[in-house]
Amino acid sequence: MQSAGSAIDPILVLGGSSGVGAGAIQLLRLALPSATILATSSARHHAHLVSLGATKCFERSTHEDTSAIKAATPDGAGVDAILDAVTAAASQPAIFNAFKSTGPKIYSQVVNGENVEVPEGINSTAVFCRPIFGAKGGTTAMPGLANLVQSGKYKLPVEVEVVGKGFNSIESGLDELMKGVSGTKYVVSV
Repeated sequence: MQSAGSAIDPILVLGGSSGVGAGAIQLLRLALPSATILATSSARHHAHLVSLGATKCFERSTHEDTSAIKAATPDGAGVDAILDAVTAAASQPAIFNAFKSTGPKIYSQVVNGENVEVPEGINSTAVFCRPIFGAKGGTTAMPGLANLVQSGKYKLPVEVEVVGKGFNSIESGLDELMKGVSGTKYVVSV
């Protein structure tokens, strides 16, 4: 871990246009105003992610060749931390080459059931949502987020589209989801 008083910087968010990724970008920007926050996503989401606080965005293909990511870091050496919101490292382990050789090498995976083989020497943490609320200070997470939304400091990270009302709409909502969706949350109101 970094010494007291020094921040983790730069940070790479994989799956920046996912709800978790876009939310993380905003919270990282609030917590670390001067940090270099890099993100990967489809190119059509880059402008939105920059508006949320990303310093620079990259097409997902950079997971295999991390030279562009490293070049975007202040010293060109790579990142200190990776937040993997979509378990990208499971299918694209070359992303671990984005780490600084001398940095803390912190990898946080949002658990979705897919296993990521983390190379030796990388500090890995699996992040589960529910246990956060039971952790010290966790009960203040949702009220704190609500305050950030009300103050305008935090925006809904992705577009929300209501695809129907009632349980009968779930099937048509799932049909839409199977067609492919990116940067949007489908909602069925009940």
